[in-house]
Amino acid sequence: MPETGIELACSHVTTSATSLSTAPGHLRRSVVDRLAQRSGVLAMIFASLMWSTGGVLGKSTHASGVVLSFWRLWIASAVLLVIVALTKRWPTRIDFRRAWLAGVLFGLNHDSDAAAIGQAVLEGVAFAFADGLDVLIEAGATIDKISVIGGGARSMWWGGVLAAALKRPLIYRDASEVGPAFGAARLARIAKTRERAEDVCRPPPVRVVVEPNERDIQQLAPKRQLFSKIYQDLRPRFRGV
Repeated sequence: MPETGIELACSHVTTSATSLSTAPGHLRRSVVDRLAQRSGVLAMIFASLMWSTGGVLGKSTHASGVVLSFWRLWIASAVLLVIVALTKRWPTRIDFRRAWLAGVLFGLNHDSDAAAIGQAVLEGVAFAFADGLDVLIEAGATIDKISVIGGGARSMWWGGVLAAALKRPLIYRDASEVGPAFGAARLARIAKTRERAEDVCRPPPVRVVVEPNERDIQQLAPKRQLFSKIYQDLRPRFRGV
């Protein structure tokens, strides 16, 4: 992995997920904080399932788009109320604005070219994934295997960066680059044929496993620290945060 002096700093999940505390300046994470993290993760998972399966469920139940949107709105409201009940606080304007924080490129000089900038962007995205993984683990999630799907699965170099940032092996399965399309097709099949999900949603054979390279891990470690520090240093500059 080539060395570059550019870092991409952007909003990351750890900051927003651990911002709750029982008192200003209190460093010990309380029970409420842990519940807040867990409820946030569950809310994201539930929202993703609703958006990805809503169309299939609507077609299978012959519900119109308006009816489906109505029930999505009520379910989202129920999820919000559960989060409020667990965290003992309502989301503020600042909480919502944190989702719109801008990214910055740090360390540009006269030697910075398109390749260096591209690498900085990909490393920044990998650091954001790593922050999200840390939050899931802190919330009590158990993650045994990580499979790569989507267009990014076409690049083994990108897989090496992700594996080093996550410090975990990444599994590439057959046709993993079109995995999301296969997932949608399988959901449609289940809705049409009423087959069991266990019989249809079987993982494809493993094509290759990308192991994290120790040299890349050591190289990315100080970059991730700088990535987090830049965000904290620039946070007051972001409007509304």
